[in-house]
Amino acid sequence: MGNVLFINLFQINMVDNPYPTNGAVLNGSVPHNGQNAVVKQAPVAPATVEPNVNVQSQKVAAAKQEADVPKAKKKGRTEETGHGINLRNFGRISNAVDAQGDDYINTNPLLDPDALHDVYDAATQSISTLSNKQALLDVAVEAQVSEYADLKTTCTQAVRFFTTCGVSAMAIAQLKNLNAVIQGYRVIKAKADDLDLNSVSHQSYAQLAIYFEAFIQFLEQQTAYTPGAIKLKPNALRDKHTRMVDKYRAVEMMRTETRNARIARDVIMYKDITGLVDRAYAVKNVFLSLFGSRSFQYKEISGLSFRKCPNHKYL
Repeated sequence: MGNVLFINLFQINMVDNPYPTNGAVLNGSVPHNGQNAVVKQAPVAPATVEPNVNVQSQKVAAAKQEADVPKAKKKGRTEETGHGINLRNFGRISNAVDAQGDDYINTNPLLDPDALHDVYDAATQSISTLSNKQALLDVAVEAQVSEYADLKTTCTQAVRFFTTCGVSAMAIAQLKNLNAVIQGYRVIKAKADDLDLNSVSHQSYAQLAIYFEAFIQFLEQQTAYTPGAIKLKPNALRDKHTRMVDKYRAVEMMRTETRNARIARDVIMYKDITGLVDRAYAVKNVFLSLFGSRSFQYKEISGLSFRKCPNHKYL
């Protein structure tokens, strides 16, 4: 009976601790050579796991793909500006005045419905006139550029022929000097909004025409200069100079007309008190006083914005 019980206890101990320690039990006190010995379990280092190369590559590729995708920018509040927008918004204010009928009470003649209609029509006409003048100026400038385009080549060809005419070395040197001035003079194309007749771009064409005039006068005095090419003959050169001057003067005239049209538009739209913009703000104040800031009448026009041109103080 005692032997059976000992065997069962031994089997149970083997099941609970399948790895015997030869008399020592971890984290406990066991007899060892007649004494109790305490053995503590050492900390076990966590097992290292090799990174999955495929997973890491996929993560890097996904992050790169996300970075390459442009992020949508937040749209800020934008507000249209310009002469056309001012005119459009003023038309809405004028329509709001007409809609009120007799409820629109005003003592300023500049803010009467008929006066608002008149300034709106005048501003519309001034913008249209300026647009037409600017288009004509663009055409004139392109014609001038085209006429001046082959001037330097023509002068160089004339000099080359002149050197074969048996003239003196001094005469050749004089013509070469005139040609050098023409070749070295840089023509500056005018900007679209350049209306200054004294600007560098405008004066460069006028100065070049003067140099070409001196070039032609010199050749006209040389009886030995008898080129076979028609475009190099003195008469042909003189005709070209005439066309150059005509193109230059056409640009000068259109610049003057365009500048005057721009001034007229600015006066109608931006002059203090009588201009379209100041009238618009004055009508807003009339609506505010008549109907109040919370009224639908005032809210209908309160959000309409206007901007003046930079030179409005000098109109």
